[in-house]
Amino acid sequence: MKITYHEILFEVVSVLNKKIRATKVYWNDVIIIKHKDLTNLEQEVKKGLNQAELVEISKLDKTVYLYYKKINKKYICVVAKHLNEHGFVITAHIATRLRKGKIIWQKSKKK
Repeated sequence: MKITYHEILFEVVSVLNKKIRATKVYWNDVIIIKHKDLTNLEQEVKKGLNQAELVEISKLDKTVYLYYKKINKKYICVVAKHLNEHGFVITAHIATRLRKGKIIWQKSKKK
């Protein structure tokens, strides 16, 4: 079965109410090859978008957002580009700490 470049692997609605997608080819070429530690963490990447605890805006590109979700003592960071109400995953990685960017959204603390 041949996979086309634009075949969608997943699409989720982020905590910022943006439909963020990842294609199969992009996931395999960029995420799996570049960040092998995410090979079996597709579900965690999705949660990083739709269950993020914190979202920062990129210092270099105001259309790029960093979504963070804590997993054990680390964070999964999903970097996505927003285009109007849609967007796409640029990359994702495991982070040991948050960057010091401008926080634009944070999950409310439960009392």
